[in-house]
Amino acid sequence: MDLSTDIASSLRGRSLSTEIFPFSFIEFIKYHGLFEEVPRKFGAKTISKLRKAILDYLEIGGFPEVQKMEKNLRIEIL
Repeated sequence: MDLSTDIASSLRGRSLSTEIFPFSFIEFIKYHGLFEEVPRKFGAKTISKLRKAILDYLEIGGFPEVQKMEKNLRIEIL
């Protein structure tokens, strides 16, 4: 008997699932290295970076797997 068939039949129905939740906005900006910590002072530069980050977050989404992918591939996966 083939070993791969043996393994497939002995492991049938057994699996381990792991839930991975999307990034929150704060996790998103930390992952992309925009801020080390949540900003406490909001000058013009900080507001500008946050506005850009919000637009990116709305476009890219929070799923960790697709964060650094090209746009066309990311859209196909999502």
